[in-house]
Amino acid sequence: MELVIAMAVDKGGRRRPSSEFDKGRTVAMISAILMVFLTILKGSVGLIYGSVALQADAVNSFSDILASALVWSGLKLANRDPDKKFPFGYYRAETIASLIVAAMVSLTGLSIIWESIFSIFNPEPIRQALLPLVAAATSAAVYFLIGRYKRNVGEEIGSRALIADGAHSLADVWAGVIAFAGIFFSAAGFPHVEILVAIAIGAYILKEGAQLAKDAIFSLMDAAVDLENVKRIREVARGVEGVMGVHDVRLRRAGAVLFGEMHISVRKDLPLEHAHRISNIVDKRVCDAEPELESITIHIDPATRKGNRIAVPVSEDNGLFSEVSPHFARAPYILFVDVSDGTLENPTAIENPGVSADSKRGIETAQLILDQDAEILVTREIGAGPFGILMGELVTILEYPEGNRSLEEVVKLAYSDSLSPFENPSEPGKKHKRKQ
Repeated sequence: MELVIAMAVDKGGRRRPSSEFDKGRTVAMISAILMVFLTILKGSVGLIYGSVALQADAVNSFSDILASALVWSGLKLANRDPDKKFPFGYYRAETIASLIVAAMVSLTGLSIIWESIFSIFNPEPIRQALLPLVAAATSAAVYFLIGRYKRNVGEEIGSRALIADGAHSLADVWAGVIAFAGIFFSAAGFPHVEILVAIAIGAYILKEGAQLAKDAIFSLMDAAVDLENVKRIREVARGVEGVMGVHDVRLRRAGAVLFGEMHISVRKDLPLEHAHRISNIVDKRVCDAEPELESITIHIDPATRKGNRIAVPVSEDNGLFSEVSPHFARAPYILFVDVSDGTLENPTAIENPGVSADSKRGIETAQLILDQDAEILVTREIGAGPFGILMGELVTILEYPEGNRSLEEVVKLAYSDSLSPFENPSEPGKKHKRKQ
């Protein structure tokens, strides 16, 4: 009888504390207030002094007000607990907010370019440039400070929308610098330079909108996230004792969190409770290594053997021609055979320390098998003590078959999973009852 384990374990990585979303919403609110200030400042000064570059930058700030408002609302909705209708939570609300922001930013860029093209045929130089220059410099300084603030908090709480909004604000520093340069050249008698600056600002805003839209769409389509995350998860899982292989690690992003699934391979004869214990350890270590991971589904597959070390109690040291011992603890030797892709290699007989032990002979014999890193034991009988030790260390215990079988043939049968496993230790004084 062959036991094949195929199961899935779904765990929770870590639930996002409300305080993290509160930080994000606070940043978004502060940003919106500052953008209102900059929009009024640059818009009024730009209209009064006739600066098209400053007016373009004011429109840019107005779009940032809407962006911050959408990020705030997206974070607020993302913090809602999962329910029957949305069992995976509301995390994608943040991504949808990012997509709407991207569309608005892109439209803003197109509008600035359109208006600036018409202005280029009738340029008006700026007569009094002091206040427009101060407004442009103030804008650049405020964008730099708020951009750093957004990025730092976004990285702290794992908010992709806030990180993207912070990057956008930092890039807007250059919009203020370019506007400053355009105003300066216009006041110096080169009004066309300011109009070209306004067109450049519009093109830059359009580019930023396209990038934001790309990131949001990729997230909604479950595009592959950073391959370093996948590599790290694979390495952590492989480091868990009992995991023989890791494959098909997949992650998808939903707002500030990641959801994942993976396959791990374990011995196909492993008891169900052992497989479940291994999956729990893998889950905990993976979630500790990836704080953004909200939950991961672990599929457990039976492993295909490529190599093994097989132990057999024998009565003599004669390699694969040795006579098999009817005992475990009192067998004079334990023969160890390495098997690689079905080829038997390095048969080595080691004296059994259990024979000369005053007590706990089976324990001594079991320890020898563990010290030699054997993965399979083929024996005619085994006591309760060594049975428990070897099973606890995930050593497969198989019954030596009845009939006239050569030792070489039995080792090959053990490697191919063609022998019956011991489900219980042998009863003292009785022949082990075989499975039917």
